[in-house]
Amino acid sequence: MAENGMKKNEFAFGIAQAWAIRHKTPKPSEDLGENLKRLRMCRGLSQRQLGEKLGLVGQDAGSTIYRMESGRVTPSIARLRVLAEALNVKVKDLIG
Repeated sequence: MAENGMKKNEFAFGIAQAWAIRHKTPKPSEDLGENLKRLRMCRGLSQRQLGEKLGLVGQDAGSTIYRMESGRVTPSIARLRVLAEALNVKVKDLIG
């Protein structure tokens, strides 16, 4: 645990989030799931809202994004392009 009682991953995410706010962009990472989550959160979108921007509906909207962020599903190149457009970034920003 970190000094203030936070778990290590919560502390690390807090640092990354502070960096993103300060620099108006997420800190680069090699992990697609982490990048996707960071970009989505920097834009104030829920998993479901981002899924809906991709044209997904209902429960599939949020669960699809969750599976991508957790690494359970790897998006196709076409889906990466749509994700990048929805988040207003380049594909390389998603993949690190």
